[in-house]
Amino acid sequence: MKKHWIKKCCMILACLYLTGCGREEVPYLDTTQTQEQTVETERTEQKETLKSDQTVQVYVCGEVAAPGVYQLKDGMRVCDAVEAAGGLTKAASREYWNLAEKLSDGQMIYFPTEEEARERKASAEAAGATVEESDGRIDINTADATQLVTIPGIGETRAAAILAYREKTPGSESNSNAVTGAEDFEKLLFTADVVIFGGCDDESYIQERLTAGKPIFRYNERLYKEGQWKAVSPRGLLQKYKDHTRYRKAPVYFLCAGAYVPCDYHLIHAYPGKMLRFGYFPETRHYEAGQPFNHKEPGSILWAARMIDWKHPELVVKTASYLKEHLEENTFHITMIGGGELEEETHRLAEELGVTDVITFPGFQGPEEVRAAMEKSEIYLVTSDRKEGWGAVVNEAMNSGCAVVADHMIGAAPWLIRQGENGRMYRDGEEQELFRTVERLLRDPGERRRLGENAQQTIAGEWNARTAAERLIELCRKMKFLPEMSEEQEMPDAGQDVMQDITTPAPVIPQLWNDGPCSPAPVIPERSMYRRINSEQ
Repeated sequence: MKKHWIKKCCMILACLYLTGCGREEVPYLDTTQTQEQTVETERTEQKETLKSDQTVQVYVCGEVAAPGVYQLKDGMRVCDAVEAAGGLTKAASREYWNLAEKLSDGQMIYFPTEEEARERKASAEAAGATVEESDGRIDINTADATQLVTIPGIGETRAAAILAYREKTPGSESNSNAVTGAEDFEKLLFTADVVIFGGCDDESYIQERLTAGKPIFRYNERLYKEGQWKAVSPRGLLQKYKDHTRYRKAPVYFLCAGAYVPCDYHLIHAYPGKMLRFGYFPETRHYEAGQPFNHKEPGSILWAARMIDWKHPELVVKTASYLKEHLEENTFHITMIGGGELEEETHRLAEELGVTDVITFPGFQGPEEVRAAMEKSEIYLVTSDRKEGWGAVVNEAMNSGCAVVADHMIGAAPWLIRQGENGRMYRDGEEQELFRTVERLLRDPGERRRLGENAQQTIAGEWNARTAAERLIELCRKMKFLPEMSEEQEMPDAGQDVMQDITTPAPVIPQLWNDGPCSPAPVIPERSMYRRINSEQ
């Protein structure tokens, strides 16, 4: 009897479920809603979301486990940024920053070593700077040369350039027309003939420029540094559509900071025929004839980077072991500049492999010291994997006349290095290929000199900031993005239907150059890149 009632209750519950009892009635969706209403709803929702969930982007670097740009909620503090970057290393100065300080958008948070923090403070105080022990920040707009060189990434040359720029360029401290607030920024954003977005979380800026009939350039590294398999994520694809794919027909162009960027964006069907070669452009030095080759140390090899997993410092130590075994004499020496979470492990590996006599570990050094080391070195190793979106050290090492040997998955490598002409690339993950490439270079001094000279010419003649800027301006003029505009000319109403502008056909990019900055960026699948590299020898 009991079993009978249990069966009866189960049948009643099943019937109730199948007939929809207990569920809310789903209202009929009116598919006749106008496009204008949809756009307006999206715009309202977007603004409400922004108000309720503001974010900031901060660059956390120096003595942290995972340096990089992080997006955090507005109102978070320095301690939250440190946590996002994986925490501080053992060498970090714990008291350099006030960990309770609130973050601001675009802020750079640099953690020096204890020794570097003392040196920076002493240098700033000697220059008469007012340095707050809470964060040690210096105002770049008012600092003199001595103060500027204490800022990470700014050497004597860059400091001099900043001062020269202030003197001759409107928009510095004394300029009454300088951009001083959000209102001025937005005015410039919508009136400028051309705008380059390096990163933009607020899509309304892009949409309103399109409504105003203004072109846009986006500028970024690759989407899938960890692997293109992430492109199959439905949630990710939806976000990529909102951020990129929906502009495929609009005058939105993409400056690709890396050879693998076009392939990533091709996967999501974004920016077809609108992607250009670009990159990062650190200081380009111009040397007198024969320099710096006359001062290079024979057999010198340099590696300079953070000692973290995807930079692969262990490969350099293994290279030293291989060379020591295969060369008749120790006619080489490797210098490994840098610190980080793998520093102790790297030192331990060098001891285990018995190569401490051919490797020097000077620890962390500033940009000027690294550049000086490049100018003395014949070979420069770049062992980072695909997570190295661009790799500005490739530019700097080539400019310094080094024969660069780089992993082929580094973003800069396939565009800057022409295999066997101005450098060498080895297949990602192929350790033996790396070892043998370095061995061949050490056995051939003439080849090292030839690659270094051609590398130097590549940077000085083509892949530099001046060339990139001049080409971009010329391209914009050819595409009539830089017309003569009267001051009386009014901008179109920014409240127009944005979706119409998004689907407006974009002007075709003229092919003015076959290589270098602003030339068309070819879409080459990852699996084909190394084969393509070697076929162009």
